[in-house]
Amino acid sequence: MYRDAYPVVLRPDLAVRLPTAVFRGNLYWGDDSVDMLAQALQNPQRFEQPPYSDIDQLPIGIARKPSS
Repeated sequence: MYRDAYPVVLRPDLAVRLPTAVFRGNLYWGDDSVDMLAQALQNPQRFEQPPYSDIDQLPIGIARKPSS
């Protein structure tokens, strides 16, 4: 249904044993992202609007330290 209007590229090389798709430059990976991908296909601007567009403004809670 949405395949012709919004191409989705499945990329098996990006993840091991995880469903991974690229839609409009965004990666959707893992079983829990299938619903998000379906929502993006229904409304391509959904995750480009607040509150989703503001996620990169959140502070980092925990960061990995480089190994010495």
